[in-house]
Amino acid sequence: MSIIKEICDSNTLIIAFTGYANKLNIPVNAFFLKSDLVSASKLIVFDESKRKTLGGLPPEHPTFFDVLNHLKNEIKSISANKIIITGTSGGGHSALLYGHLLQADKVVAFSPYPYVSIKTATLMQDPALHTMKKVLDLFDELPKQEKEFLDLKEVLATWNGKTEYFIHVAKDNEWDLKRALYLQGTPKVRIIEHPYNVHGIAGALARDGKLSKCFI
Repeated sequence: MSIIKEICDSNTLIIAFTGYANKLNIPVNAFFLKSDLVSASKLIVFDESKRKTLGGLPPEHPTFFDVLNHLKNEIKSISANKIIITGTSGGGHSALLYGHLLQADKVVAFSPYPYVSIKTATLMQDPALHTMKKVLDLFDELPKQEKEFLDLKEVLATWNGKTEYFIHVAKDNEWDLKRALYLQGTPKVRIIEHPYNVHGIAGALARDGKLSKCFI
């Protein structure tokens, strides 16, 4: 199943986008436990195609816009006063994008990729051009309309009037930090640097008992 729904007696809804290993740096249940979010309602999104839902989640949701409309309908059906969207690594891109489009209250992204386009990666001289070439090629094959969402600096340039974005990153991980700083100055985006050097910053924060503070 590509989207798992867990409804709890809570005023908060968490929409979580997993990374490329179908985890949130750590197993999904452990992430929610360490985040003190066990009691919140949840929509957990998995995309084994590695296109982070921009190619849809077939067969149930054939296109990205089908996924977006499905999540909109789920939000309407779930009684929640607060919507938080989170994601790690590649799922961080999804969290930032959907946070903007769904007008969430807050986005909490961990070591996100703010761009997944070959064009922007080339301009940035990002080593992902080599280490993630096959994944970037998948995004390059998307329809034109979906390609408008590949570079989040362009997408988030116009604030939606509601959402605040919190990007958590290891300050000693050179390229994770550079990618985060790519969004510096974007409306309502705050970059929080932590004293680590790992890409899996959510896992490091969970290990040290600091993950729950990211959601306060």
